Amino acid sequence: MKSEVIIAIIIGFAIGLVITFGIYQAQKLYLNPSKDKATEEANLIKPTPETNPKDTQFIEIDSPANFSLSTVDTITVTGQTSPEAFVTIVSETLDVIGQADDDGNFEIEIELESGANLLTLTSVNENGNQISKDLTVTYIVTEDEPNQQATEEISNEE
Repeated sequence: MKSEVIIAIIIGFAIGLVITFGIYQAQKLYLNPSKDKATEEANLIKPTPETNPKDTQFIEIDSPANFSLSTVDTITVTGQTSPEAFVTIVSETLDVIGQADDDGNFEIEIELESGANLLTLTSVNENGNQISKDLTVTYIVTEDEPNQQATEEISNEE
């Protein structure tokens, strides 16, 4: 009989704990809903960050087209980027720096070497954001226009 009483007390204690825990959770949920709802609303409704046009960075090349051929040794690279951004053109032998106007248009002249010229255009805005694009232009020396290097070699031989 003593063991039955002890088992009944233990079972009663366990049931009491379960009921007490259930009441505690119900009170926590129903008596303090503003904290949970505020947390849910904060997770669901996040403010959309405003994008500042000066933070966005892009570069588009209008002319010349990528993989184009040129019969002249100096070309003008034109395009658009962020307003007043600095634009650099880096080739294997020459670096040129220009700046876009208030509308973001740029126009920069660069000399080409005979053969393929890999040009890397980089635009950097006032916030320091930058973006780069590669452009390949092949300069073909025609018979009418002698290559300057070949001309120099001929004059050195004389």
